[in-house]
Amino acid sequence: MRQNVLPYYSNMNETTADDLLAELDQDARDCKPRLFALYGVRHRDQEETFLAWGMQFDHSDQALMWGETGTWRSDSAEKLLKTHTMLGESRLVWLDETPPPPEP
Repeated sequence: MRQNVLPYYSNMNETTADDLLAELDQDARDCKPRLFALYGVRHRDQEETFLAWGMQFDHSDQALMWGETGTWRSDSAEKLLKTHTMLGESRLVWLDETPPPPEP
């Protein structure tokens, strides 16, 4: 993924906007974030649950997560899981991975 597109714009005589858009389209696909969900049951109250969804950007070692109680940023989904495990029984599931077929 290109870190800075500004030099390309300074050479517009050589690179067209369509060329740049095609490259950005490919970058968007190649560098797409992995999707995950984090869910669990709080230690202090078994009836209090939580569910949040996030994106992990592997090319920049960052993760963003949103839930009803707020938005979090971390180095990874696993670190978010570790933090939430202190609050309750927590699980991390990757949403964009193909699950294994059910056993017969």
